[in-house]
Amino acid sequence: MLYGDKFWLSGVNFRREKPKSIKPYFQFFGCSMEFGQAQNQLLIPLSIVDETLEGAHPGLALLNDKLLMHRLANIDRNDIVARVRATLVEQLPDGDTTDESVAKALHMSTRTLHRKLRSSNRSYRSVVVETRQQLASHYIKDMTLTLTEISLLLGFSEASSFTRAFKNWTDSTPTQMRQTRL
Repeated sequence: MLYGDKFWLSGVNFRREKPKSIKPYFQFFGCSMEFGQAQNQLLIPLSIVDETLEGAHPGLALLNDKLLMHRLANIDRNDIVARVRATLVEQLPDGDTTDESVAKALHMSTRTLHRKLRSSNRSYRSVVVETRQQLASHYIKDMTLTLTEISLLLGFSEASSFTRAFKNWTDSTPTQMRQTRL
């Protein structure tokens, strides 16, 4: 509804087996369909996903991102990386996020957190950096956020620390990145 008449699906995957007649499915979805798949999926073209909706509210989007990360982490209790990311999204804006604070939020010891991350071939530090990078790429597009606000949302104590980290990740400063998006 928000996107308008230009919205379309590139495909749909169903867990269920193929029914005798797929005509009602095709009439509803109007795209290619695969049955007997590992999971149900609506496939949306990346060109649509990357567009900003008219009337989008960045603050509400941030809250929705936090809620979504939290919900996704609860879907699979065994996905320790997703659970750590969701906790980081909540804690980073408060600053002083540590492996101890994340472990406590996940109701486990720090040692257990590190052990579970190791079993996923990850480290706490790598998950923090990846989460910050992903959030930074979203926040930098939001021209209503200042670089200082972004640095605080990512848990950096100073904007200069964020700028250095961003430059290491992208070989570009946040200001340069914003200028290329204008």
